[in-house]
Amino acid sequence: MLEILFLRTLAYNDFLVRLLMILTSLWLIVIVGYCLLYVYPGFYPLPKQHHERQRGSSQLLAL
Repeated sequence: MLEILFLRTLAYNDFLVRLLMILTSLWLIVIVGYCLLYVYPGFYPLPKQHHERQRGSSQLLAL
């Protein structure tokens, strides 16, 4: 009985770890894309919002 519970929690932890890895990789892609848009604002369709984006990035860094 205990072994089954242990294996079940191991599988659940494995699932959580995979979920975390997927989420972190997605966040990395988002951050890299955000930095690229920040470095090359020509790709961004609305360059007027440059200061708004800067304020948002500082809020992200505060977290």
